[in-house]
Amino acid sequence: MIHEESWPPGTPAWCDLIVPDRVAAQRFYGSLFGWEYEVGAPETGFYTTALKHGQRVAGIGEPQEGTSPPAMWTTYLAVDDATATVKAAVAAGGTVLMEPMGVLEFAAMALLADPTGAVVGLWQSGVQTGANLVNEPGAMIWSEGISNDLAAARAFYGTVFGYTFDDMSGDGWEYAAFNVDGKNVGGLGCPPTPPKARTPTRIPQPPDPRPCPYPLYHPATSER
Repeated sequence: MIHEESWPPGTPAWCDLIVPDRVAAQRFYGSLFGWEYEVGAPETGFYTTALKHGQRVAGIGEPQEGTSPPAMWTTYLAVDDATATVKAAVAAGGTVLMEPMGVLEFAAMALLADPTGAVVGLWQSGVQTGANLVNEPGAMIWSEGISNDLAAARAFYGTVFGYTFDDMSGDGWEYAAFNVDGKNVGGLGCPPTPPKARTPTRIPQPPDPRPCPYPLYHPATSER
């Protein structure tokens, strides 16, 4: 499905991968998904947009010089005002990992940790609205968070993004889909005994915030 407008607030709008070697990542995902690439200018740190059928599906970049965040994918939720959403997230118990930053004219981005420690991004559209190919092979189809405390996660995302939830729990598994405009756009789950293998995906707890991974940024404003 091609989507060219800004995504409704709360919808997963973009995802990206920050890795030490973006070229190796491009080779891997290009082979896996048939992606082609638009490599950004040097002033963007060569932040690369992955394309499927000529449409934007994801980003691949390298950390800011002098930082070494873990290699990881991040999902960005659409917002109208990144600064206001960050304030709401902090009031709801979240932690700011990266303040809202404008990336040239493309978008404003921020990184948060929810009260359970999971990392989530914010995406305030500029000239780039996020992914414009979704729900097809090689593109974003579903985003979810797996938490040790589903009640706390639901309370946080419901408060900050206004989600309603559909309970989809099964035998020995708690799960809820979150809704935007009456549509399920992602999910939150909690296995009965979270495996230790999930631990590395959680962020360092304050006061050790993750450094900003993006090589070029400037403070964002609430103006679109």
